Amino acid sequence: MVWAAILSSICFGLAHFVNLVHQSFIVTLQQVILVIAIGLMLCTVRILTNNMWLSVIMHIAFDVSPIMLTGDALESWPQLLISFFWIGGISLLCVWAYNRHCLKKV
Repeated sequence: MVWAAILSSICFGLAHFVNLVHQSFIVTLQQVILVIAIGLMLCTVRILTNNMWLSVIMHIAFDVSPIMLTGDALESWPQLLISFFWIGGISLLCVWAYNRHCLKKV
């Protein structure tokens, strides 16, 4: 389950390279890195709630937020990396703990 969350989040992030059409490479790269962490968070929500719709609604909320619409979300690399490891790390920890819990039941 952990590897599935990691791989799907990486694919989710890489899909955002399509934004190179209308923004610079650096901004797009920062966005891809942050979106990988957000993908881990959405995977965690999906796994823990067993409901895809909550993740879909959260994704829509991210997409229509003023920060994402204006592009002001991406500032410095240190802030980006702190956000990545914070969001991604906690999400992976939750998926790992849930996976261990499920394996103990079997």
